[in-house]
Amino acid sequence: MSVPLSLGFTFPYSENQIDILAYLAFINGEVYYWKSCEKIKRFRVITHLRYDEIYTKDVYLWVHFATKVANVEVFTSYCQLNPCGSVYWSNLVSLSIGNAQPTDGVTEKILSSCPNLECLELRKVSGIQRLEIRSVKLRILIIEEYYEKNHDIWLEIIAPHLKHLEIIGIR
Repeated sequence: MSVPLSLGFTFPYSENQIDILAYLAFINGEVYYWKSCEKIKRFRVITHLRYDEIYTKDVYLWVHFATKVANVEVFTSYCQLNPCGSVYWSNLVSLSIGNAQPTDGVTEKILSSCPNLECLELRKVSGIQRLEIRSVKLRILIIEEYYEKNHDIWLEIIAPHLKHLEIIGIR
């Protein structure tokens, strides 16, 4: 019998560049150490980093590790990602997107790149007018604090296979 492995890292907010780089080096060292592990259930990094070119290689390393190396099912990262090109996260089962403004097209690309996604959480998001979920595997949708600057725009949800829908605090 094996126990599912979870890796989690939390770093308090800091503007000290030396502290941030030391923290990133620590996480990267752990990623290197665990790279031979066949399966990691959950990989969580909480950094509150703003998207900056100097951190790009670190964040992409974590995404690569989670999606290609360790077959992570639940990957969460509290830092800004700006992926270029296409992504395919075939092993991802749960995804949380927060403090973002994805357009309908971006949301559609994310959903199509995660064919095994079972749970999608959208927290503090705007910019989505139509959320069409055709996947038979995606069963849980949580929308928390959806907001739209133009109050005349409504969020349309088409999701015939959902089993659980939570909508909390729409503004």
